[in-house]
Amino acid sequence: MLESRFHGLGGQGVVLTTHLLGKAAMKSGLWAHSFPFFTTAMRGGMVTAYSRIETEPIDERCFIYTPDILILFHENLLKVDDVVKGIKPNGIILVSTEKRSLDTPPGFEGDIFLVNAREIAESTLGRPILSTVMAGAFVTIQDLISPDMLGEAIGESFTPKIAAGNLQAAEQGGSTTKIMERSTS
Repeated sequence: MLESRFHGLGGQGVVLTTHLLGKAAMKSGLWAHSFPFFTTAMRGGMVTAYSRIETEPIDERCFIYTPDILILFHENLLKVDDVVKGIKPNGIILVSTEKRSLDTPPGFEGDIFLVNAREIAESTLGRPILSTVMAGAFVTIQDLISPDMLGEAIGESFTPKIAAGNLQAAEQGGSTTKIMERSTS
C-alpha cells in the first residue's frame, strides 16, 4: 500500500490534489482512499490530507502516521516538526520550492524531489493554486498512477477551458520535478 501525507495552506489545493490522485488511481484499476483534515475552514489555515493507494480494497480508515511519501506545498513546512514527523527513513519527500537545495530533516535518508509549483501555477493558471502541478509531480515520483490517468481525471473534474490550463500545469509539474542533489561534505 502506498501511503502519502500532504501538507499545505488553505487555498493551495491540497485537498483537490488528493481527490484528483484518488480518481486517477481508480481509473488505473487501483483502490484509493483520500480524506482531508484542517483546523479551520479559512484560506491560509494549515491543511493536511491523506491518501492510500492499493491494488486491493482498503480497510484502513485512520490518519497516516508513517507515510511513504510526504508532499509539502511550501518549503517552510520542512521546518515544522509535526509535519516531517513519521516519514519513513527511506521514504520520499516532494516539496514545492524555487530553491535548488533544502536542509534534509534529521535522520531522513530517502530522496527529496523539488518542483517550483507556485511559478508553474501562476504561469499556466494565472493564480497560485498548486493542486494539478503537485499532482503532476506526484505521478512522476511513484509507479502506480500514470500521467495519462491523471490527465483523464483532470479532464473529468473541470470544464474543458479550465481543464486545458490544469493539464498544462500537471504536465509541467511532472516534467520539471527534479531530485535534490545532496552535498557530499
